Amino acid sequence: METDRLKPKSWCLEALFPAFPIRHYGPTLGYRLFLFLAVFYLTIAIVPSALSTGTPPPMIADYPTKTLYSQKPAPVDFKSHPKAWTYRTRLREGAAKGPNFAGHYTLVRWGCGSSCLYFAVVDAISGRVIFPEKIIPIFFIGLPQDAEIDYDMIFDRKSSLLIIHGTPTENEKAGSYYYNFVNNRFELIKSVEWESDSSK
Repeated sequence: METDRLKPKSWCLEALFPAFPIRHYGPTLGYRLFLFLAVFYLTIAIVPSALSTGTPPPMIADYPTKTLYSQKPAPVDFKSHPKAWTYRTRLREGAAKGPNFAGHYTLVRWGCGSSCLYFAVVDAISGRVIFPEKIIPIFFIGLPQDAEIDYDMIFDRKSSLLIIHGTPTENEKAGSYYYNFVNNRFELIKSVEWESDSSK
């Protein structure tokens, strides 16, 4: 009699999942199968929706630097990069101010025209010059008029994270780009492209 009382429910479950004849497995196994399928279908429905919202953007504090260099910066090694001598004045003056990025590096910036920015990284310990060729120059164009942020480069002496609100050379679309500076290279860890402004 107990089995007969469960039959209508079994038919209801089969209506939801026609590919699985639940009543053939008996009440106990059938409902376990139902619970499994219910969780499976909910996972398919919920997880993509959660992923589409995206993860929070990285923060400066998420990538702390282990040590801070506080001694006198080494002279700029102009032989360390072919472009270093071309920008010798800016590099020399910027590096002399001491580290401002990722513990013992100095990020030196200068303009390269209208809405354009160039930069290099100088190691305060060795004097080595690093030009991130895939990023520079940075163009500050394409920002929507209603955006809550402004064109900028955000970095800190105590962090290896570089945040760029603009258009790096390696990307054709304006947005917010997050780079982690590891082994003298900038690794893109997240990017959020801005929606184009139809009013422009």
